[in-house]
Amino acid sequence: MKQLIGVFMKDSHLTEETIEINKSIFEQAIALCVKHNCPLFHGGDVFTERKSQSLAVLYAFGEILELLKQNNVYMHIVPGNHDKVDQDSKISYLDPFENHSNITLYKTQTSVPFTNDVFIHFLPYFKENASYVERLELLQPVRGKFNLCLTHVAVQSVKNNDGTLVENNIKKSLFDKFDLTMIAHYHDESWIGDKIWYFPGCKQKDYGENNKKGFTLLYNDGSHEFIKSKFKEYIKVPLDITDEEAIKKAKKQYANSPDNVRFVFQGDQAELKHINKEKYAELGIDVDFNKNSAIPMNNDDLIEKAGSLSFDRQNIFAAFDTFCEIKHIEDNSIGKSYLKKI
Repeated sequence: MKQLIGVFMKDSHLTEETIEINKSIFEQAIALCVKHNCPLFHGGDVFTERKSQSLAVLYAFGEILELLKQNNVYMHIVPGNHDKVDQDSKISYLDPFENHSNITLYKTQTSVPFTNDVFIHFLPYFKENASYVERLELLQPVRGKFNLCLTHVAVQSVKNNDGTLVENNIKKSLFDKFDLTMIAHYHDESWIGDKIWYFPGCKQKDYGENNKKGFTLLYNDGSHEFIKSKFKEYIKVPLDITDEEAIKKAKKQYANSPDNVRFVFQGDQAELKHINKEKYAELGIDVDFNKNSAIPMNNDDLIEKAGSLSFDRQNIFAAFDTFCEIKHIEDNSIGKSYLKKI
């Protein structure tokens, strides 16, 4: 008989700047759990800052856990890489909350009989080039059951945020023993083979991500249902500089939008130079150019371009974290100390 296992979410990335949207996302997840009378599963990266958490962030997560308790919703959670200082340690920023009555924190590899026909194997983030493989090998599926693995890691051949493919020793074949592996870490949905699934993150982070974000309802036969969450989206609108009618229509549609909107123009460089970015900014619209239509910039142009980039305190730190992950820079505290001065 087909039964719902639970509601799955991941990569909520709590910071001082995202407290309100985090509360909203968890409220939406809790509402789904109440509706379907099922638990909530979190794939990790509850937090964002690796070096420390502010009092406001810790207090906000405590409030989120109280919401779970008030609604009688139980959450199973594995720590992600952003939840740890030492990436190969069992200790995470979630540890002070592990005795909360409505959560179970899986600090190391753990296999749990969830229903009569479902086993869930939990594996938090550990360094790909350190203890992760050894820990993964300790998880053994139970014959005759649906074996689900919930983990947080970069698997070989998954796409980095810059489009390159991950190369490490976490091979896809290591997960063949499970009927389905659901992975956090990368926010956009992707499948690596038939049974390894980077399921969608719970909210869109920036223009570099698609807007298919929300919650996954997973059933005991491996089938699933996607429920889009509500958040302030990042919308890119491609436009040809010569199509005046399309530009006019887009301006009317997106002027003063509640979402983050960016017009991406393509066309002749001479015509692109005449775009009045200030006029679009007055409508709450950011302007960028298709990479194939990029305008050569002198120093003054670069300064102007820097002034129009849509970075804020939240996403410039997130972008720097992504850069450090791609370059395998584990201690990025010096870089962040400079960014904090900007």
